Amino acid sequence: MTRRCRFLVVLILIAASSAALFSQDAVVPWDDHYKAALPEGFDPWCGPVVGVSGPTDVVVATAQLSNGKPIDIYYPTTSAVLEPRGAVLFVAGNSDVQIRNEEGRPWMQSSQVLGWARLAAEHGLIAVAYENDGHPNDCLKTVGQWLRSNGPDYGIDPADIGLWSASNSCGVAAGAFRTGTDRFGGIVPRFSVFFYGDIQLRSDHDVSIPLFVTCGERDSWADNDGIQRFVNRLRDRGGTVEFMVNSTGSHAFDVKDDTEETRAIVEAALAFMVDQL
Repeated sequence: MTRRCRFLVVLILIAASSAALFSQDAVVPWDDHYKAALPEGFDPWCGPVVGVSGPTDVVVATAQLSNGKPIDIYYPTTSAVLEPRGAVLFVAGNSDVQIRNEEGRPWMQSSQVLGWARLAAEHGLIAVAYENDGHPNDCLKTVGQWLRSNGPDYGIDPADIGLWSASNSCGVAAGAFRTGTDRFGGIVPRFSVFFYGDIQLRSDHDVSIPLFVTCGERDSWADNDGIQRFVNRLRDRGGTVEFMVNSTGSHAFDVKDDTEETRAIVEAALAFMVDQL
């Protein structure tokens, strides 16, 4: 077989695999995905992320982790993925066993995740969300292993992954950039975003990755003084961190406080992720 023929065969195989992934059976429009997750509309316990409105070209594929739990991959459009690119992973911190029992669905099907994943995809990123099996730290490792093995088949570069977390998810996400550990299945995150979560800077945290941290001044749930100490200590150790405080924001202000300040912080977080990937 000539070199030209081999090259054509490779192109055909790539096209065939892409066609299989992006067949109508493999991906669905975000609106259909959203309606399947929340048939009665945005849920009252965790409303829509500010800035989510109107039609969108975002599509969603669903796969399965080794523990049997689902993982959703959000793309800007069906034709957006021509080669593996970076992605942002929305970290699940609370036990989805408990959340499913209380709310009837996992956190990955909440308005917050659906909205953020859509916004990330609309900004040109691939967004990934998953259901944990009741052991958030172990499941993050499982997700990392899945991304390393299967990510390229879904247009994801496993060497170019960033993390987004909020509230109780922040501690799980922070564990992923501890040195000498395998918290993320062998993946070293490129960056991490923390929304109003209690986080502590440990001596073995890798402060070389950029961080985006934000909190609400009127948050009665998170320890804002602790968040400020985290940022100060990180900067003292030479870390790069973008820190924003919502002067009127409460806990979960990204889904509860639709103000100009909230929208500015959401846009800043999205811009930060885009710049890193």
